[in-house]
Amino acid sequence: MTQSFRRCLLVPCLVLVPQALVAQREEKALKCKPGEAVIAYGAVPLGKHGLHELQQGQSWRLGSNDATTLTTQLPILDGEHVIAPGVYVAQLHRAGETELALSLSGGGGRGAPGGGAPGRGAPGGRPAGGQPGSGTGTTGAPRPRGGSGRLSGTLSRIKKPAKKLSIEWADAKRKPADPPCVKSADMNIEYGEHRVSVPLRFVKATTHRVQGYQGFGFTYPAEWFRGQLAAGTPIPVLSLVPRDKKARAAQPGFNVMVGKDRVELVPMARPPAGRGAGRGGRGGGRPAPGGAAGADGAAPEAKSGSVGWTANQGKQDAIAIQAVKSTRQELEFEIHTGDQVGKVKVALPAPAKR
Repeated sequence: MTQSFRRCLLVPCLVLVPQALVAQREEKALKCKPGEAVIAYGAVPLGKHGLHELQQGQSWRLGSNDATTLTTQLPILDGEHVIAPGVYVAQLHRAGETELALSLSGGGGRGAPGGGAPGRGAPGGRPAGGQPGSGTGTTGAPRPRGGSGRLSGTLSRIKKPAKKLSIEWADAKRKPADPPCVKSADMNIEYGEHRVSVPLRFVKATTHRVQGYQGFGFTYPAEWFRGQLAAGTPIPVLSLVPRDKKARAAQPGFNVMVGKDRVELVPMARPPAGRGAGRGGRGGGRPAPGGAAGADGAAPEAKSGSVGWTANQGKQDAIAIQAVKSTRQELEFEIHTGDQVGKVKVALPAPAKR
């Protein structure tokens, strides 16, 4: 048999095998009206190992092929910490015997370990990232960066084993301590005989029309927000998402961060490149150091603004974003906290062109 004939026989095999190994990309959306949160992942089939074999202190990539991403148009409350609207790379981290955490990192997927099913090798015999029980995965979850976080969940057994990775949303029952301005939901991650349930608390929003953008104003609990201001912590109070789909692909948007005496409009990071971007263009990513590269390769710069606070006699349970006005160069709005009104001004960048 000639060498060229052998090559003709081998080529179809090389093409067909990778297609058979590609896991289906799935997207599951939680509708918050307005706003949504979308988890996008490769639904890897069940292998020889399970979630319970993930060793304490290690992380699994939570899916196969492209990075698993969580895109949220709403802030997520994690105790006193806020995870800003954006696109995050999601991993599963073993924090304790029955505690697994959803680890979120911004920056467009940089630093995320390799993936695949737990315990399954990557092409070439190299171990996949975060193999339960193998000792070859990441030896610790990524160190949280600005806007990133780690949301605690619990590990339990399920009666009907999942034949492939499945991630679903479920509305959580509202607790008496939960304010009306917060929406609670559970992210249920099932793989084999186990489930990881991660409770999330989203801050509800109001929508506002801004020149070239869809604005989302966030209704934080007023008392909590006043405490953050007093501590000098900047909080994302308004996000801007380009209305044009092509503009979102080039630059997902911006978060307006407001503190006691400062304002900054911070560019969101672009979602990971490739099929795994999912619906990332809708929401955008959390501000990453240096921002996200635009269509021309240049990183948008954060823009400083101003805020002035005046005393107010009102009482309210949640803050309100009001009097939103915009021109092609400037954005203005008010933050009503009950005992104060903050008037914000910041430069408004034109939506990116692709």
